[in-house]
Amino acid sequence: MKKIISILLSAIILLTTGTAYATETKSADISYNTLPVEFSDNLGTTENLDAMVDDGHLYVNAKQLGERLGYQVKAGDEYVAVFNKEFSNTVPYGITTFYYDSTKVGHMLFNKMVDYEAPFKTVKNADGEWIPFEFSLLLLNSSDVLLDKKIHVDMPEKNIVDIYMDVLKNNDRYLFDWEADAGATPGSMFAMGTAANMVQIFNGVLDWDGASWCQLINSFSMDSSSYDAKYSESFAKMFCTYSDEELSQDVDAMKEKLKPFNGDNWVVKSMKQIDDAYDYKIENLSKKTADLKKKMVVENKASVDAYNKSYQELDKLCSRADFFSETTDPFVQVSKSFKEATGFMEAFYSVMEITGYASEFQNQDKFAVKSLDTFIKNSNYGCVMSKAMKDGLRDYKNTLETDIVSYSAYNYLMNNMGDLLKEGLDVSTTLLDTESKIYLLIWDISKETVPWVKNGLSNTDCFLQSMYAGIVQSDTFKSYIDKRDAVFKDANNITSKNLYEVTQYCYAYLKSCYITRDAAVGALTEKTKKDNSTYESTQKMVNQEIAKCLVKLKDADKTNKYGCYGFLPENNKQYLSEYDDGELLKCVVSSVDGEELYKDVLDMYYYKIKNQNWTENDNVSILLSGNYSDYKSLSSVGYSILDIDGNGIPELLIGDNDSQSDGVIIDLYTYVDDKVVYLDTTYERFGINLSKNGKIYRYGSGGAYNNFEEECKIDEKNKVLVPIESIVFDGYYNPNSPWYYATGNYYTDSYDYDLDKMKNISEEEAMNKRKEFENNITGYSITLFSDYIPQSDNDNISSNAGVYDEFLKNREYKNYIADYWTFGIPKQYSVMDIDGDGTDELLIYGSEDLWEDLAIFSFNSKTQQISLIPAMNYDSDEPQQISVLSAYGKIKYSEKYHAIVYSQYQNYSNGIACDSISYDVIKNGILDNDFIIGFGINSDTSEKEYYCGTENLTESEYNEYLAECSEISWMDLP
Repeated sequence: MKKIISILLSAIILLTTGTAYATETKSADISYNTLPVEFSDNLGTTENLDAMVDDGHLYVNAKQLGERLGYQVKAGDEYVAVFNKEFSNTVPYGITTFYYDSTKVGHMLFNKMVDYEAPFKTVKNADGEWIPFEFSLLLLNSSDVLLDKKIHVDMPEKNIVDIYMDVLKNNDRYLFDWEADAGATPGSMFAMGTAANMVQIFNGVLDWDGASWCQLINSFSMDSSSYDAKYSESFAKMFCTYSDEELSQDVDAMKEKLKPFNGDNWVVKSMKQIDDAYDYKIENLSKKTADLKKKMVVENKASVDAYNKSYQELDKLCSRADFFSETTDPFVQVSKSFKEATGFMEAFYSVMEITGYASEFQNQDKFAVKSLDTFIKNSNYGCVMSKAMKDGLRDYKNTLETDIVSYSAYNYLMNNMGDLLKEGLDVSTTLLDTESKIYLLIWDISKETVPWVKNGLSNTDCFLQSMYAGIVQSDTFKSYIDKRDAVFKDANNITSKNLYEVTQYCYAYLKSCYITRDAAVGALTEKTKKDNSTYESTQKMVNQEIAKCLVKLKDADKTNKYGCYGFLPENNKQYLSEYDDGELLKCVVSSVDGEELYKDVLDMYYYKIKNQNWTENDNVSILLSGNYSDYKSLSSVGYSILDIDGNGIPELLIGDNDSQSDGVIIDLYTYVDDKVVYLDTTYERFGINLSKNGKIYRYGSGGAYNNFEEECKIDEKNKVLVPIESIVFDGYYNPNSPWYYATGNYYTDSYDYDLDKMKNISEEEAMNKRKEFENNITGYSITLFSDYIPQSDNDNISSNAGVYDEFLKNREYKNYIADYWTFGIPKQYSVMDIDGDGTDELLIYGSEDLWEDLAIFSFNSKTQQISLIPAMNYDSDEPQQISVLSAYGKIKYSEKYHAIVYSQYQNYSNGIACDSISYDVIKNGILDNDFIIGFGINSDTSEKEYYCGTENLTESEYNEYLAECSEISWMDLP
């Protein structure tokens, strides 16, 4: 066996080694994009896959997808290989090879490489290796489902064929051997057997006459008939009922499968949308699940039904919902937890947990009985078991076929779901059909629990049971190997029907291994356990591994309906006939180079952090521009470019070394209407963090009696963050009940909360919501500015700000303006980037009455000189340059037009003031008029007429111009 595994490992290494010499393929219609997806191991978070669209087909980068799913990826000269040769609980051992410029794909099923056909060719070009998205997922034990134009991807999960490989690799551990595993010598085995035999005889269990039932038992016993009757019954019971470990593993597996239906993710969101259409009543359970299923069917194709695990669970849940709706309304009788459920999802999850286990146990126990029956019927040649053993198993198997289903359902529900089943709920009348109720009487349902069979065995019984099971273990192993090898010898034999038989044999073998080891551990005396303290725990650990396999094997069927064997060759042809990636292509978003979008902003941060020449006019967090020592170096601050809202345009997040763990965002930018937009910041008592599902967590505090927390989204239209959910504490407004909650935007015009319109809630409710907000916070990785390469080749983005200090201190500006200053004296200044080129200008300002003067200076990084920017004057017949600009009223700034805005003059017509407002921009080193807006009075109608240049404006359009302008922040001159 070790030789076989070594050969397979060597094959993978050889297959994935080589230099890529393939001819590169390039299409004229090729485009590179982003595909937003949600992975099942990161629910609620959108991740972006590199995507390529060529000839109307959706490709993804092989390396990125393969590694995200947990595989290794290697590009060879003929194909790209996605493989795993390491131990993993989820990612299967094997290899898949995608051949360049071909639809041929090789895929390993157990130890056989089988040829598959992809819906379109694999592409290799200078940008990487590109494989069909959905088809690749199916081969890699994954799948996708589309819901509300969002793609959910299931992480790989081992299927039944993968279990065959695990059994092959771990067979030496799974087989139980008294000598190898327990350290028993042949002499001690004889002594133990003799002693066990004598105990049974003195207890009246065995007689002295008769013939032995096999050579092993014959070494310490003279009669086997009683053994056959007793231990075949015990073995069959343990074979076809759930062991403790199997129960534990299946409960864990069921909860894992239910995750997509419980939490904050794609299925729940759609479920809640459907839920909004109905009352919160459990009677609607069947309709709601059916509606969601219908919705998924409409948005997807037939392959989803066959291969997607999330959809399959939904399909099963629909069936269970129907089952419960047809009973005598158990919802009324179930515990108060159902009656007090505040919403549909809570009740839905609880009910499904109970019914899910019950229905799963029914199917699985039937499979165990069928597996035992198949083994018995086909173990006629070369087997170790005696005829009496087989007859004993067969006789009791016939009994098990009648009532074991009811027994398992009852036993599990009473032992594990007691907290949900209260007084007044009779399981026998509510959950089981008439036939099952009769069978329950056999097991004496008057008892609160039915003990496991093994728990009733003495140490002596356990030893003899292990002996018996060991013989079955030997026969099942041979039967399994023979059937498995016959099927995988030829690819044409690898069908769901044949695999069903292989699985029955595999199940019988593993279950016999489990029983042999379990009974052997039960045979240990307390002294033996004390002498070898790790023996029991080690053997239990092995049985836990086996139990995981058994739970998976019980999903087997003859049609591969739910993909229990993975994507088989027989499924390939059907998939090709149904394939259509049209809906998936609608989810693709254009790829945008984030660093190119934000290059000016990134360069600004780089140089300003490097030179530490922040000014009060820099529109960044005070954590950076203020006196905070933590952010003084390029290695302490970084950036991340993420598409937070999933619209295809990435946002820029400025963060620090802790952002990966706490999600803190120092500054946040987005890109709207071809412009960078500054959204929000973090400073003292106020902050923002990245949250799941395209949201931003924001908090603030006004002191001990006033604070808020909220989850926000990006409002592209208004270029701001707007609340989705908020909790507010205001001890001033309502000292006795200060907590408030709202969904939506409840800000007033002054950006305070309108508490009158919010819901007053309890402190407990507020704490639960706060915990939910905080649990949604997610970290993100940053690129430190020490690793950033600025796109501008000098420091002019920031170095000019510092040089103005000496210029101002020495009052050198007077040399330029002394003869031209008209109104008042220069009193204040501001440093700001007027024209948006990344270089700050210096503004000198003074005023007298309603008139203001302004002079503007710039710094040339090449000459290291400061010079005056002259303004243009058009009052005389010949336009002329002037050193100082004079304006009537407030001088303002337009960020939209990068312009200095001021009134040229103001006069009156019929007692109504008329205005003319100039927008001056820096052009070729001169401040010159760009356009003028204003209004006058029509002499005929006496109505105001608004204009922009030669174009007419409405009053509303005119006011929009004025509203966009902002006042300039001035500081006193030194």
